[in-house]
Amino acid sequence: MKTFEGKCVYITGGSSGIGLALANRLALLGAHVLIFARKPDKLREALAEIQNVRRSISQICEAISLDVVNLDEVSKTMRKAVSNFGPPDILISNAGVSYAGPFENVPPEEFDKVIQTNLYGTRNVIAELLPFMKERGGSIVIMASFAGFLGIYGYTAYCASKYALVGLAECLRSELKSHNIFITLVCPPEVDTPLVAWEKQWQKLS
Repeated sequence: MKTFEGKCVYITGGSSGIGLALANRLALLGAHVLIFARKPDKLREALAEIQNVRRSISQICEAISLDVVNLDEVSKTMRKAVSNFGPPDILISNAGVSYAGPFENVPPEEFDKVIQTNLYGTRNVIAELLPFMKERGGSIVIMASFAGFLGIYGYTAYCASKYALVGLAECLRSELKSHNIFITLVCPPEVDTPLVAWEKQWQKLS
């Protein structure tokens, strides 16, 4: 994609960290930006930041509350977003959580939460928007991690979820190419985000 001006971008996990940084950058480059996250207060703060850096006041910038784990909520929210703003030219699946600790100390509900958010949350959003994107093509960006290639002590749930995203992206790349939908898999190393701040707090307590 040579230009982002006028393109419609959906970003899950867009109220902080990498998601918010991408939203700001894309707004600066002229894109219409819709961010999705769970917490309304953080969404309001993020939206104000994005609106402040957008290239033109004519650009659409919206913040929408969404829990990517809740399939019914994803379906209703995304259908409404498409109806109001159009389908995304670019979908960035960035919502994610982590839980740190040796495997035997990780409660099953916390393991489930990481897998459900990182893997199923990505699956839910893509599955809901795919029929709309197939009509005209576009790009899907899946935010995985370096932890999707290398097992890390104390991160069994997180690594498992990110390894799964790598496999999901590879499969979708071949399946969707004929529909002119291109898959980008992003596997960054550790980035200074609120998630890392939480992990550092755990390390102090361990």
